This record gives sequence, structure tokens and C-alpha cells, in this order.
Amino acid sequence: MPGDAQIDTFKDEITSALQTYSQKITKFKENLTDCEVSCDGLREEIAFLEEQSVVVPKNAVCALSGESLGKGGEDYYVFPSGYCYSAEALKECLWEWLSEEQQIRLVWLVKVLDEKKRRGVYDGERSACKVELDGLIGAECPLTGRVVIEKTGKSLPGAGAMDTDDLIDLQMMI
Repeated sequence: MPGDAQIDTFKDEITSALQTYSQKITKFKENLTDCEVSCDGLREEIAFLEEQSVVVPKNAVCALSGESLGKGGEDYYVFPSGYCYSAEALKECLWEWLSEEQQIRLVWLVKVLDEKKRRGVYDGERSACKVELDGLIGAECPLTGRVVIEKTGKSLPGAGAMDTDDLIDLQMMI
């Protein structure tokens, strides 16, 4: 039978392709399971953090600008490190560490938020923009996170061998 002969010719190739796809699907399922576990952990952490509160003293000042944070109406960020920052000082500090795309996005977010605040609009878009802005500038403390390490080009104490002069330089840079 000529039709059977043609099928037999491609049978091995088809079987091999199906086995390859099956292996890929199995790998994707494993990756999906890993992602689900990671997402569950993040959801738990977010739920925990949503229940946390921080008391900021009335006389708190921005760790970058030294200006009072008690002016009212101005956004500020408080980090687990205990440092507080005005949103403006934080944006200025982190600007050079953002990619060009992130800088463009930051400018746009600030423009949208300022306009909505000026008009008294508190909608879903404003909330989404605020969350995105927080992700850009509020992801980590600039004096205790990745930024200070990259800015000084040195490791923090406890991360490896370091002499006293390095510690003095680090404190002076901050």
C-alpha cells in the first residue's frame, strides 16, 4: 500500500517531534509551578506588609534633603531601614540610576499624578500610576540598598574584607 509507505516514512519524524513537544510542555508545567510558588510567597508578603504600620515622628526630616516631612500634602517614603525621604528628593537621588525608559516613564507618571491631584481626581488610573511610581522610586532605600553600593563601588560592612578607611569613605559619601 503506497499510502502506508508514506506514513511510515514520516512516522519517526512525527514521533520525535511529539516527544520533543511533550518534553517542552512538561518543562513549562514545572516552570509554571515554580512561578505559582513564587507568586504565593509574594502574595503572603504583600498581605503581611499591608497590615504593617509605621509611626513617623512629627519632626521627621528627609534623609537626603534635611527638609521637614511634616509639611502636609507632600508624599514621602519610609523604609524598613528607618530612613524617611520626601518623594521629590528620592526622585532626584534615583534619577541617574534609572534607565532612559524608566526616566521617561517617571516624568509621565509624575505629570499624570500632578494633574489628577490638581483636579482632585482619585480614580483607578491615579491609583495605578501611584503604584507604578512607588515601584520605580520606592523599591528600596537609597542609603542601604543597591544604589549606595553601586554609587560607592564598595561593599557594605560584613560583606567581605574592608579596612577602616573604606568605612570612613562610605560614611562621608552618604
